[in-house]
Amino acid sequence: MEKYITIKDLTFDSKEFKAYYYNYDNEKMKLKKYLEIEIIHNFEEYWIHRKSYHYLERNKKESDFIYKFLNMGIEINDFSEIKGILNSLYSLKKQKIIGFGFKNYLALSNYVLESLRQYTKIYLWGLYVYGYKDKINKQDEKKKNFSKKVKRFKSERPKQNKSYSELIYRLFPEIKEELIKKDKL
Repeated sequence: MEKYITIKDLTFDSKEFKAYYYNYDNEKMKLKKYLEIEIIHNFEEYWIHRKSYHYLERNKKESDFIYKFLNMGIEINDFSEIKGILNSLYSLKKQKIIGFGFKNYLALSNYVLESLRQYTKIYLWGLYVYGYKDKINKQDEKKKNFSKKVKRFKSERPKQNKSYSELIYRLFPEIKEELIKKDKL
């Protein structure tokens, strides 16, 4: 049975100068947002289990994600440069050390402050957001190596790599929200 649409059935958008029965643009935007959430979720699942994939399969999956992120407006050529910070932040977020052989989060944190200095600021925010700041400080009470490295980081203020900020903020929105809340973004 055919249904005819009358003028009463239409929605008028005086702001956009449109009349419509079905808001295609709104539904398209909702679908795009849903797909982006799905991509981020799939990437997270992949990254957590990344080591279990064969090298060739890993390359294919990462190429697919690079393409999908590009469609989301996030340009990335390769994950090798950010592998360390992604492993570190996912370790905090998932409450298990991912991609490293460290026994505890203090060892991971010392590694980040020494070897991933260009991402130290975002990592320190990750410690705060995911509830590890006090735990790390408590573990560091004896030797104070971590606190010394943090003080050195704050005094030297090494240049931070922000070229992957958009990707990191999409993968770890809790960090972005905290930075906005604290007016640090």
